[in-house]
Amino acid sequence: MGIEFSIVGGIAVALISTPRFTADIDAVLLDIDDRLEWVVSELAGAGYVGRTSDPIAFARRTRVLTLQDTFGVGIDLMLGLLPFDEDVVRKSNRVMIEGELEVPVASPEHLVVMKAVAWRPKDIEDIRQIFLVNPSLDRNYVMSTSQSMRSFSRSRNE
Repeated sequence: MGIEFSIVGGIAVALISTPRFTADIDAVLLDIDDRLEWVVSELAGAGYVGRTSDPIAFARRTRVLTLQDTFGVGIDLMLGLLPFDEDVVRKSNRVMIEGELEVPVASPEHLVVMKAVAWRPKDIEDIRQIFLVNPSLDRNYVMSTSQSMRSFSRSRNE
């Protein structure tokens, strides 16, 4: 579809650190705001359906397109907007899945930042696993970017 994206969330953690269960698929997509209707139509043609009554309106309001596949697996497609989102996508690692499919996956640093902003118990465990498997990741980037993103997140929620 010509969309720049990166896999994030639990699937990304499993691909770059330790395999773990996750119930959904998360990705960051770039530059689809003016093509959102077309993207939803194309995905609907492939069997993906919205998880809300109006997935386009929901995506425009929340910046997340929530879908599910024919098996009921949830898919959250975050509509990238910030320079951080562009960085996540453009600095993704290419990961081969079962020797057949190469997908862009967020770097360990970007995943740690995203998990640090969310800061749920599972995110904290994911951060530990990412650090264990990727001991040479850029800790200075993680610390400075995490602080900036958490400040931004708090200001949006106030």
